[in-house]
Amino acid sequence: HEPSDLLGYVSRLNGLAHYVTTDVLQFIAKAWRAIANNKDLKIENSEGSVVKGDSDSLKPVLPYWLCLDEMNLAPVEQYFADYLSVLETREWQWTNNEFKYTCDPLLKASVINQLAETEQLQLRTALGFADAQYKDIWGLFCQHGIGIPPNLIVAGTVNMDETTHGFSRKVIDRALTFDFGDFFPNEFDQFFVPQIQNKILSYPIYSQARVADLTTSVDKNGE
Repeated sequence: HEPSDLLGYVSRLNGLAHYVTTDVLQFIAKAWRAIANNKDLKIENSEGSVVKGDSDSLKPVLPYWLCLDEMNLAPVEQYFADYLSVLETREWQWTNNEFKYTCDPLLKASVINQLAETEQLQLRTALGFADAQYKDIWGLFCQHGIGIPPNLIVAGTVNMDETTHGFSRKVIDRALTFDFGDFFPNEFDQFFVPQIQNKILSYPIYSQARVADLTTSVDKNGE
């Protein structure tokens, strides 16, 4: 019911501040490593962690799908609140064929920096940035925090009945929804002889959901 279930939390049970990571945070870190491993992309320090490159440099970067099954068994607005807020800050700036991607942090730098040096090293190792090749990107995370990587896509399945929670306008305005009953009717005769060629759905590189872009939406203040 709260964001710490997804993004982790600081524990002081042993006296020292220790960050307890989660599978979701480790998956986000894995998506960032895919960006860092691409030599044609640059991650720079410019009032935050900024990813720069061109459209060709994005082609080998695979999308990382974070799939949440039955995601509305608990109120999405509660446990997904931090992600929804940071989602509004993602921004793609294109100049001809070149882009700049920015995003506010999900895990703030102040949280990382409150940890002792040994605990920071443990967090760095847990997130997969222990190798020397990730020294620069980890340094940026310590300065500006860990944001949403550009190649991350969050998808979830939901059931709309009396056993689940509904969605507020804040969630609906920031999500792309599909009713699979409309698009995929139960035509069992076609299951084993498909007549449709599927298209790959990848991460968006031209769209974003900043607060300024939501002024004409139903819930422009996200309430």
